[in-house]
Amino acid sequence: MQYKQKFNENSKQSQTKITDFHESSKLSQERYHEITRACVKAFIICGIPWHVIENPFFIELLKTLHPGYMPPSRDNLSGELFAQEAVVVNQQIIKELKNSTSLTLLYDRWTNMNLLKKSHTGVFLAKEIEDIIKQIGLEKFSAVVSDAGANIQNARKIISEKYPNILSVHCIAHSINLISKDICNTPFANKILTRCNTIVTFFKRSHQEGAALKKEFKNYNLQADYTNILSQAVLTILKFRAFFDDVCALAFALHPIKKAILKLESQSCILADCFIGLVQLGAAIKKLLENNYFTFHYQCIIIFNKHYVEFANLLYLLCFFLHPEICWTRGTFQNLLITADEIFEKIGKSKSARKELMYQMKKYHTRQVLFDIELGDTEFPTIWWLSIKNNFSKRKDYLVQLALKLFSITPHAAGCKRV
Repeated sequence: MQYKQKFNENSKQSQTKITDFHESSKLSQERYHEITRACVKAFIICGIPWHVIENPFFIELLKTLHPGYMPPSRDNLSGELFAQEAVVVNQQIIKELKNSTSLTLLYDRWTNMNLLKKSHTGVFLAKEIEDIIKQIGLEKFSAVVSDAGANIQNARKIISEKYPNILSVHCIAHSINLISKDICNTPFANKILTRCNTIVTFFKRSHQEGAALKKEFKNYNLQADYTNILSQAVLTILKFRAFFDDVCALAFALHPIKKAILKLESQSCILADCFIGLVQLGAAIKKLLENNYFTFHYQCIIIFNKHYVEFANLLYLLCFFLHPEICWTRGTFQNLLITADEIFEKIGKSKSARKELMYQMKKYHTRQVLFDIELGDTEFPTIWWLSIKNNFSKRKDYLVQLALKLFSITPHAAGCKRV
């Protein structure tokens, strides 16, 4: 009897059912919303055009995955469903930001939300920024960063005056880009770029010549004679004796700008890097071959000096000073003390705390005990300052507080994305 019962149970478990050969078209409401939300995310993150949702082949794909799923319409996907997902994402972002500290509010007029129908006055932009600050929490922010537009500069000024603990910072990457733009607009650079563009355009438009060039690059042999297939315009440029020397001179001037922009747009960039980038750029411009390119060299110096003024302010110099590897003052130490004192006064520190800050800055300047530790080759300044934090009495680490506040600021708006 027991054997018969066990045999019947095994038969039931191994018996093939008709449902094994097809998938049920029934779809629960919960499962439907789960699939639809996944579709919305895929379309947004992958940049898929909304109309694809109504493409017969895409619908066939979805039906293959689950016969019972009926995809939403294009209007529903790009309208209501997109708005619902945006609300969920915004709530998650706000929750995460409220649990963060030392935030930087970045404003980029090219990628911020669409406000084309509004008057972009400084007062209006300040109101928009203030709404965000209040939503997240005033105490969460260290600075507001934007480009050099007059209206947004005014907005930053309004915010920093109303909320003294929030510093007004100009986007360094924007200024470096302006330097490269001005250099490229000089007569010498414009001439070289025009000639280079002529060559590039020729090879892009001509299939035969483009294929020949790619072949030579692939074989690492650029000595072959293709004068019979090159246009007269390209030949004239290539035969010009000084062309390649001119290209090298222009590349020498622009290469450090490219390196500076890439470095300054990185997530690990700090305010001290802004000044370091400008110093390195100035050194590269100074090394330009003066004898052969005197006019271009002189024009680059004028352009650099014009934009350098924008960043030769005490806030950047203070960050440069607080970089453990540099600790540079060059006759500005007294002004840096005043700047640090003003920052502490704005964030509401007591007079005794400000006096202690001045004392700690003097000890750091002379590299006395607690501040005499060398910075590691791959160590970030913030890690260095955090490593000495516990050496001070409770809440007496005023210079550490100042350094961490300044180094927490993201000095560029390059990460802004329009949503």
